[in-house]
Amino acid sequence: MLKKCKTDYNLKRLIGVLLLTIVFCQSIVAQCVNPTWDAAKHWSTYSVGELYSEAGKDYIVHTPAWCQSYSPSSANGHLGFSLHANPCDAGATAPVLSLTGSSNVTCSTADLTASISDIGGAAVTVRGFIYGTDETDVDNSTAGALVGASLKTENAGSFGTGAYTIGVAGLTSSMTYYVRAYATNATGTTYSSTTKSFFTCAVVPTLTTTAYSALSCETASSGGTISADGGDPVTARGVCWSTSTNPTVSDSKTTDGSGIGLFASAISGMSEGTTYYVRAYATNGIGTAYGNEISFTTASGCTPVYYSCAASNSWSLNTDCSTDDGTPGNTDNAVLRHDWFDNAQTYSLANLAWGQDGGDWFDAKPAKLTIASGGRAVFNTTSYTGLPGAFELVVDPGGIFASYTSLEVINSFENNGAVHLFGAVTNGNDITGIGDICYSGNFENSTLGGSMNGAFLSANEATLVADFFDTPNAVLGGNCGSLGGLLPVELLSFKGKHQGDFVQLSWVTASEINNDYFEVQASRDGENWEMISIQDGAGNSVVSTYYQDRDFSISFTDKKYYRLKQIDFDGKVRYSNVISVPIAVEEDYLNVYDNGEELVVDFYTAIDQQVSLTLIDMSGRQVVVLNNLEALAKTNKKIVINKENVLSGLYLVKVYRDGFSMSKKIVLH
Repeated sequence: MLKKCKTDYNLKRLIGVLLLTIVFCQSIVAQCVNPTWDAAKHWSTYSVGELYSEAGKDYIVHTPAWCQSYSPSSANGHLGFSLHANPCDAGATAPVLSLTGSSNVTCSTADLTASISDIGGAAVTVRGFIYGTDETDVDNSTAGALVGASLKTENAGSFGTGAYTIGVAGLTSSMTYYVRAYATNATGTTYSSTTKSFFTCAVVPTLTTTAYSALSCETASSGGTISADGGDPVTARGVCWSTSTNPTVSDSKTTDGSGIGLFASAISGMSEGTTYYVRAYATNGIGTAYGNEISFTTASGCTPVYYSCAASNSWSLNTDCSTDDGTPGNTDNAVLRHDWFDNAQTYSLANLAWGQDGGDWFDAKPAKLTIASGGRAVFNTTSYTGLPGAFELVVDPGGIFASYTSLEVINSFENNGAVHLFGAVTNGNDITGIGDICYSGNFENSTLGGSMNGAFLSANEATLVADFFDTPNAVLGGNCGSLGGLLPVELLSFKGKHQGDFVQLSWVTASEINNDYFEVQASRDGENWEMISIQDGAGNSVVSTYYQDRDFSISFTDKKYYRLKQIDFDGKVRYSNVISVPIAVEEDYLNVYDNGEELVVDFYTAIDQQVSLTLIDMSGRQVVVLNNLEALAKTNKKIVINKENVLSGLYLVKVYRDGFSMSKKIVLH
């Protein structure tokens, strides 16, 4: 009986040991580090998922359905085990993870987050992210070999399940980044099934200032290049200048359209012999940025320039004819922009003459006369009285000059427009340029020492007509042709087309000789021209060369004029024909920008109406309300709001009335 009880006891004990062994085998196994470990460890000391170390290596408790050999031990009163081989040679898999995304994104930093839901039976030794600005690079990258400009950030160690976050720095502002997560254990590497993106915050634009050119007593040319808009559209750009360093948009400035890229600026209204500091500027919804500072000193003792004023048949030192400054003298320059006569008069040699004794004429005798587009002037026998001995005459494209007497008084004669000569006309000086010329009667030029760079197209005499100003050269007939001869640039075409917020310009040359560069010029009235860009020429070429440019300064006009100024390596200048490009005017327009101290709201509407303006913060509170603002159809209106009592932040600017509204967001600082 005693033996039977003992046997039963031993059987029960054996059964208990087997049950404990099964529990042990289902509860504990070493990590996949291929240990050779004979010392006894006690399973009851550890919990599932717990990390522990032995001989400098980390281990983790799992619950797989396998178990390696063990030997019982009664050390410390607990059932123990010993590992004699790699316990991870069956059933382990790569980790399972998902990409959460990004958080705490700034202009240059972000926190990237993912989550490991299953380590696959073996601890994760590396976890991290691949990121970059090209989604394809990120998709094609691996933890071992990055593609393109993709980058990698990771942690090494021994990790279990759960979320993890790694911060990245050195990011580029106003840029979209793509992210993919990965995790590695001894079995392999798993990548998140998708990529996600985030956008670093927008900043002010990036730009440089163009070196100055065409410096005179009162004017200069400059501009800038906007290489990046900072993640928010550029709404205003130009140059600002002052006699003090670091000029801002609160000082004198130009306004030269919107958008990125190269733009040209015409600086005027300066004082002679004065040092000025200039910076290009660009404004977006974040604020205004400035390019590098340049400086120059305007020339001294410059010749004053008088401009003709059509409304009053007078002269002004201001292009807008805001003053009446008398008649240009022998040491002054003059720009003739109109025909100086009432529209009712007949344009004939009998009553349209410069300096004629009778009728209505202008009696200016300047050192240099430029006949601009729309300007018309005639020499007659009495025109020379009082002209300076070194008189210069320039006929711009669109300008017309006529004479029926000797041209000997013209010391320098450049024609890029149209010249009509009648009767016995002599000239001993060179006539340069690429304009048209017609003559009737006996015109002597080369025999007196001058030249016209080429022969005329016809041997027939031109017909003298009374209204020659309104008569095309083709109708005049006879000896009509071009002064160009063998042109340095054979221009096949010059075209412009309005596309969205810019005018696309293109031109093609068939051949080029000694061509240094083109200066692309634009005008809103066909009279006053400004440079918008410079394009290098091909030098010498006998094949077709294609050029293109864009003009973004097209607001508040229904038409713009363009021409090409071609400059040889030896400094000679020629002009192309003038083209006009219709601008499709928008129905309504709204632009807002921060000039540093004030918020400027710039808009126009389709019809005459009274509108209201509100500045709304992100909580919906109306910070500024302006009612009953008069808005005239297609007439630019600017509203300036002082920011003194306005907090920094994101705002909505809204212009509205019943059935009509426009709005834009802006960040104020």
